[in-house]
Amino acid sequence: MVTPGIIFHKSSRAEGFFTLEEMAEKGLFSGPFAHVKHYATSGFDGIRAVWDKTREGLYVILLPQHVERVLKTMDFLLMRRDAARTAHDAVWKTALPCLDTTAADLLGGRLGISRPDISKFVFSDVDAGYLAEKILETVRVNVDKRFINPSNGCYIRPNFYRDSHHHNELGVLSMRHDIVLEIAAFEWGAYLSRPPNVIVYPEGVVSPIRSHKAGANYGFAGMAKNWAVLNGFDEVLLTDRTQQRNVLEGGGENVYRVSSEGKVRTPSLDQSILPGTKRGLLVQMLRNMGVHVDEGEVPLWYFMQGRAALFSGTAAGVIGLNAAYDPVTQKLQVYNLQNEVSVIAQREYNEMITGGAIDQRNEQLRDTARTRIVL
Repeated sequence: MVTPGIIFHKSSRAEGFFTLEEMAEKGLFSGPFAHVKHYATSGFDGIRAVWDKTREGLYVILLPQHVERVLKTMDFLLMRRDAARTAHDAVWKTALPCLDTTAADLLGGRLGISRPDISKFVFSDVDAGYLAEKILETVRVNVDKRFINPSNGCYIRPNFYRDSHHHNELGVLSMRHDIVLEIAAFEWGAYLSRPPNVIVYPEGVVSPIRSHKAGANYGFAGMAKNWAVLNGFDEVLLTDRTQQRNVLEGGGENVYRVSSEGKVRTPSLDQSILPGTKRGLLVQMLRNMGVHVDEGEVPLWYFMQGRAALFSGTAAGVIGLNAAYDPVTQKLQVYNLQNEVSVIAQREYNEMITGGAIDQRNEQLRDTARTRIVL
């Protein structure tokens, strides 16, 4: 359970910090015709701020990378003007001028296809500086109002979506609908309370949206996790649709295989996975310590033969898997939670984000990975 506290809201109706009661009074909640409710036009991110006991300060982990990912997802969903203009110019400034006279006449005259005025559509003006500032300010406001005890750290959730059209229009087209940005900050403990038992989802998944922090992406992941929990497991393991069923992700985590020789392998970014911010941090952290980390395909049979396995994610942190079960082949693998590389990875990550004692080869990485919040 989380306490929502003070939420930052930006839309055509209002911009500022509000309690839930104030949002209700101002009519800032979405109505029945909000585009996101019907067509999943939304995205979000998850960010951790962690208390450093040594320096007595609250630090946001990988703030620039999270800001970049939010903007990347907004651009993928065509919520920002520059991204929409780029998509528009890809056709109107490149492909169409190359058409012969007959084809151009067919498009423009007989079919009535004309170059649209994108200024008539609704886009967000959010940029990196604005977003980073509002994230930090949301935490400060909630600390000031005592919704957050800084020594407990907090979780930060930016959320953005297409809301209602002023004439309550429906339809898949979303660019005439308002865009809402909301940022919440609240205390939230570990997402996985124990080393998880995972079950392989029997159907593979391949989709370009898997590489973005979009709501539609997590709609599928949530359905798969529900299926896992209904079967008594803690989390799901997703694979692709190839014959060898390459492992991709957990329901909300990146995944790693550890061999008996202490080598780590994780799915590469050219597959249908989220390029997790903590994935990047963990890979670099381990490589700095001399651990061999390889990125590429991870066939399910190969994953199931690993000595240990790990999840990483903002909510989950870095945590070892207890066991994995594949209902298709009825194979079960119990992992070694005391595996040396697995233990080192979890300890080093936790010490890094909290300001504890870490390998000196990771000290520069920690300096760049954390942003102190001025309270």
